[in-house]
Amino acid sequence: MKKILFLFIAVGIIAGCSKDDESNSPDHGNNSQKKFLVSRIFDYNNNLRAVYTYNDSNRLLKRETKDDANNPSSDYEIEYENGKAKNIKYIDYKYPQFNHNIVLIYNTDGKIIRDETYQYGKLIGFKNYAYYSNGKLKAMVDQAGLEWYSVDYNNTVNALHTTILMEDDGDLGNTATAYREIFRDFRYDDKKKPDFGLGTVFQIEPLPYFGDEALFEKNISCNNMTTFIGSGTQWIYEYNDDGLPKTIETRWKDIETAEPMMLRLEYTEYK
Repeated sequence: MKKILFLFIAVGIIAGCSKDDESNSPDHGNNSQKKFLVSRIFDYNNNLRAVYTYNDSNRLLKRETKDDANNPSSDYEIEYENGKAKNIKYIDYKYPQFNHNIVLIYNTDGKIIRDETYQYGKLIGFKNYAYYSNGKLKAMVDQAGLEWYSVDYNNTVNALHTTILMEDDGDLGNTATAYREIFRDFRYDDKKKPDFGLGTVFQIEPLPYFGDEALFEKNISCNNMTTFIGSGTQWIYEYNDDGLPKTIETRWKDIETAEPMMLRLEYTEYK
C-alpha cells in the first residue's frame, strides 16, 4: 500500500472538467471563445524553463525543460492511439535511472480505469480508478475493490476533500486488516487552469520544477488550487486579460526564499 501511494503521488489524472471527454481544450469554468495553449514558461528571472510542442490536433507531443545553461533537463513525450494518450514517456538527461513510461488503459466509455508505470520494460507500479455516475473520478481502488483514496467534490468541480486509507501498523491481536484515515482539504480560485493540450487526460505535472505537493487533487480539479489547508502551502496567481494564470508563485508555510518561487506562462492562441 505504501509503495503504491508513493507512485500514486507522483502522477495523476484529470476528469470531469468538460462536457466532452475527448475535448482537446476543456472548459474550466469560463465561456470565452478564445482558446490558448501554453507555449513557454519562464522563471522569476525570465530564464526559459520549459517549451511545449503540439500536433495538428493541438494535443501535447512533448514538454522539454531547460536548466540554467538552457540545455534539456527532462522531457515528457506523449504517444497517442485512436486520438487518446496511450503512452507517456519520461526522459531524464541528467539522471537516466529515473526514466520510465506510463501506459494508460481505458474502458468502453473512454475513461481511464488503470495506468501502469514501467521502467526498463518492467512493471513497477499501477493504479486503478473508479468513477461517479456523473463521470468525475471517485476513488483509487486496490485489487480487492477497496476504495483506499476517495474524493469529495461537495457539488463543485474541484477536489475539496480527499480521504486516504493507510494500513494501521498497530497490533490488533487478530488477522483483520485495520486502516487509519488521512484527510486532505483544499481551496481553489474560480479561474481557468492553463491548457497544456492534454484534454481530460492528465498523467503528469506539465509545469517545470513545480514539485508534486497535492498533485493528484490539483490535477483532477477544474480550477487553480490556491491552498493546501493541512500543509499551509499557498499558490498565488496573477491573471491575464483572458482569465488565465500569467504567473504562479508557490509559498510554503514558515519558509522564506531569497526571491519568489514564481513561474511566468506564455500562451499561443488557436482555433
